[in-house]
Amino acid sequence: MSTGGGTTTQTTVQNSAPWGPAQPYLTDLMSQAQNLYNTSSQDRSYAPFNTVAPLPDQTQGALLTGVEGMLARCSGFRQGGHVVGR
Repeated sequence: MSTGGGTTTQTTVQNSAPWGPAQPYLTDLMSQAQNLYNTSSQDRSYAPFNTVAPLPDQTQGALLTGVEGMLARCSGFRQGGHVVGR
């Protein structure tokens, strides 16, 4: 026995806005963040100490060696000379 067939339609609504009740809080939060950025980006006293870890001597040496090597090769190219190792 056939009950008949029909077409079922499903509609999906996509919304990228934040959940309605959270929106005022998110707006306030973003406003506070902007104010904090505007006031503290010019004032470096937020941390009275260095916030960047120093590089170990071995790493500094390796970086310096690499930079010196690149500068040596670049100066050879600029002067039109032959670069050793090429």
